[in-house]
Amino acid sequence: MKRIYAIVGVILLALLCWLLAGREKLSPSSRPISNDGSPKRSTSAFFKRPALGNRLDITPQWPRSTFQPVGKLLADSSVEERMKLNDFLLAQTSEHLFELWQEEALRNQDELRLDFISSALTFQLRGGVGNSEQVLTQVAEYIRDASRTIYFRWHLTEMLGDMATPPALEILLTLARAADDGIQPSVLRQIVRVADNRWDGNFREELSPLLERAWVADAKTESLTTALAIAIAKAGTPEGVRLLVGTILGAGKSVAEFEASNNAEAWLAFDALPEISNPHAVPLLEAHLKAGQLGGVEMIAAGHALSSMGVRQATEAILQWAQQQSADVGGYIHEWLSIMRDTSSVELVTNFAATAPFANPRNGEQVRSTLAEWKAHRLN
Repeated sequence: MKRIYAIVGVILLALLCWLLAGREKLSPSSRPISNDGSPKRSTSAFFKRPALGNRLDITPQWPRSTFQPVGKLLADSSVEERMKLNDFLLAQTSEHLFELWQEEALRNQDELRLDFISSALTFQLRGGVGNSEQVLTQVAEYIRDASRTIYFRWHLTEMLGDMATPPALEILLTLARAADDGIQPSVLRQIVRVADNRWDGNFREELSPLLERAWVADAKTESLTTALAIAIAKAGTPEGVRLLVGTILGAGKSVAEFEASNNAEAWLAFDALPEISNPHAVPLLEAHLKAGQLGGVEMIAAGHALSSMGVRQATEAILQWAQQQSADVGGYIHEWLSIMRDTSSVELVTNFAATAPFANPRNGEQVRSTLAEWKAHRLN
């Protein structure tokens, strides 16, 4: 019996080694697609990155909850009771809801009930129900008050991020320049995520003018600059993307100039480019891709952004550019097409590679080989 166990052990060990070998071959450093199917979003391989200061933590650790619940908790209630509460809250004005929120935070301290109130208040403020301007002013004053419990101040900054409206963003931008250290991480986090909230299915393009004005203002910290760059890229308006690209090109149009400038703001703008996914930005980026000098910063930045978008129009712009190049641009083709993540782009590249002529046949070969590599890694 012991011999059988030994044989089984050897077989299991061999199987484990085989699995590890296979995993090594498809490690994140070698495959174009990460395990969750998203692009690697690393800095373009065509630059040497400088050492920057402390980077923004976009997922800061929440402060410890100070809840000391009194009475029956909402978590112990039935679904019907919770729905009844939700209907009641949605029927209240924003003024009354903020009063209920403060009472819950101060006295009852039921965390789930507080979330229900916050959700209803967010909904009412977003729609401008009641005296929303006055309530928002009160919310901002509460957040600024350092004598308040830090947990509840964070709670309200998150509510502003959930609102994703220009008035809410204005408060966040003001707080970002004046808030105390205790609330600053939460404020910056909400600026980063404010353009994520496409609650009507649209990109938050109306937020971009505020973000752009904050970008060109003086006396920004590196953390605020990082948050602004990401938020501008997520909104993805042509004007906002033009501002980011302009900042990048202001540090140098050649790779050597860009690296030598060691411009932190330009690098933060470059790092934010993969966050662009708004199709409205494609024509501008395509124009930069075509206008940029081969191997120059303008061309590389535009291709870096287009390749990370995950939309068919962006991939098509890269393919048409590659098709027209008489020079061998295989390195760029490989880097940019390797991070495809949408099936529409894969179908486009597959059809394009099979039928489209290229000014330089090597570029066509690179498109086909990159596509084959992508499929091999993706399917295995």
